[in-house]
Amino acid sequence: MLKGFRITFSLIALSIAIYSFISGNRDIMPYMFILLGLMAFTICLEEIKNIDNLVAHLLS
Repeated sequence: MLKGFRITFSLIALSIAIYSFISGNRDIMPYMFILLGLMAFTICLEEIKNIDNLVAHLLS
């Protein structure tokens, strides 16, 4: 589930970056950075989930 969100956020951010590069429109760059932040947040959640699984395996 989180991997799907990460891929979706990155593809949308990539398409915004390509569009702004080709058209020269820099007004939509904040939206790209918001999407990159959401992608980093989902990566963080995946890592926290992996750490919780690791701790559960170590304790059992």
